[in-house]
Amino acid sequence: MDEIGCGVNPTDPLSVCDDYASIGLEITDFFSPNGDGFNDYWADDSFTRYTDNEVWIYSRSGQMVLNQRNYQNDWEGEFNGEELPEGSYYYLIDFNRNGSPDYQGWVYLSR
Repeated sequence: MDEIGCGVNPTDPLSVCDDYASIGLEITDFFSPNGDGFNDYWADDSFTRYTDNEVWIYSRSGQMVLNQRNYQNDWEGEFNGEELPEGSYYYLIDFNRNGSPDYQGWVYLSR
């Protein structure tokens, strides 16, 4: 276990945390960054408490569409300045940048 209570073996899916509430983080499995005030953000602002975080997001085909250190909940579903298509995206989150993801899952991007 690492310092935030998660497993340390990224190749073992059972080792990676899936209990976001245990560290006070709310991550949704759906977001629609369209500015209407509903579900505009993928996660809540608690990400800012973990300034040493790193986030990777991949398309279903495996293309990395986001790799950001010190993620501030500011991804708007874009890649290279272009809106990504609606669909499911896989994410990995490392809260202490030790090279081992603490969380992983899928998020649905709605347009």
